[in-house]
Amino acid sequence: MIDTIVFFHAHVNGDCYLTRKLVSYIIKNTQNNNIKYYYTALRSFGSYCQDIGIPNENFNHSACINKITQMGWQDQNIHKEKVFYIENDILYIDVWIGYVLSKKSLCCMCLKNAIPYWNNLIREINNECNFNIDMIPIDDNPYLPIKYQELDLEFLDIYINEKKKKYKKVILIYNITPTTIFLNIDNKNIVTILSETYKNYFFITFTDLHLDNTNIVSFKTIYDQNNKTLPVAYGFEFSYLSNICEHVICCMSGICQFTFNYENMNNKDKIMMIVDLNNNPASRDLVCTQTTDEFLCTDIYNLYINMHHYNTDMILCKDIIRFIKDVDESPIEEC
Repeated sequence: MIDTIVFFHAHVNGDCYLTRKLVSYIIKNTQNNNIKYYYTALRSFGSYCQDIGIPNENFNHSACINKITQMGWQDQNIHKEKVFYIENDILYIDVWIGYVLSKKSLCCMCLKNAIPYWNNLIREINNECNFNIDMIPIDDNPYLPIKYQELDLEFLDIYINEKKKKYKKVILIYNITPTTIFLNIDNKNIVTILSETYKNYFFITFTDLHLDNTNIVSFKTIYDQNNKTLPVAYGFEFSYLSNICEHVICCMSGICQFTFNYENMNNKDKIMMIVDLNNNPASRDLVCTQTTDEFLCTDIYNLYINMHHYNTDMILCKDIIRFIKDVDESPIEEC
């Protein structure tokens, strides 16, 4: 009889966020069996499942890490056809949906692919473990809402509201450039141009660029200025901040995926994602033919992420300016 379930994957924070729905359904439908739940993600800061039944102390537990390493599943190139495994009454479930879907030639960004894949996995687990886990409704929102009210985030509202009294807009920029997604972007130069082009806009960067412009601040600096400690796993906090900013400029990878929630994606003018689909095969493998020149994968939920196909810093800079400026503002100047 299964007495422990270990959810795991080999990747990072965004992958934890994208599979919260699946994890929550499995926990909700098995918790009466006195099962203990663990989560292991070797490159993530947290499980981001503490609000649905996995305590922080059960994240990256040493025994789980050792076992998964022995199984060889920490290596993305060693992936089994079957994504769960039972040993000594412990059920190990690989929840790395992005990798699995890409290997099935299915787009990991199309939300319509997520729930059918999860339900097929649930069906296989039910058959092998004699569980009775409910199927996820096919038209359900695949992004499990975050319980922001349980977090100490009132100071962010106060901070942003004060900035909005002084500035026309507050814009969040995820200024990390993972080389697997797009290449050679000069973040400091681009953010400098943006802040000087729109001095009446306030820009929040993910990492500190050490610029002197008064309308730029880093995510961590906001915490420091308010005598708050930024959590090690800060995806929920970053997601909340994205909700209360006018625009989000991001890439396809990392903590920025926490901005891909229903509230943000329901607004066509909220999120701009930068990708290099033309020159980087890794990016092309992640998306499907439904990606257009304007939006990433229009899906059955009518949620939207604006696309920017990266070519050069200056073209990127101009496109960001076009994206964030209001229609009643004067034409943009050359970068």
